[in-house]
Amino acid sequence: MRELMVPFLDHKPDSVFYLRALATDARYALSLCAVLIVQAAIDLNCSIFYSDDLHAGAHYGKVRVINPFA
Repeated sequence: MRELMVPFLDHKPDSVFYLRALATDARYALSLCAVLIVQAAIDLNCSIFYSDDLHAGAHYGKVRVINPFA
């Protein structure tokens, strides 16, 4: 788990991050929590986002959602 979370420690949200998150939300209509996490994943150049809350197989930019329980 630690190795999955360590890259997120490098992410330092600033006002521009929140503006990008608003643009991402306008495009995909996600919940506030989901859009902030997805935007951080986009900013960190992640290719896979594991979630059981978002639609499996969905793409947000270059980030693909995988449901780990499916």
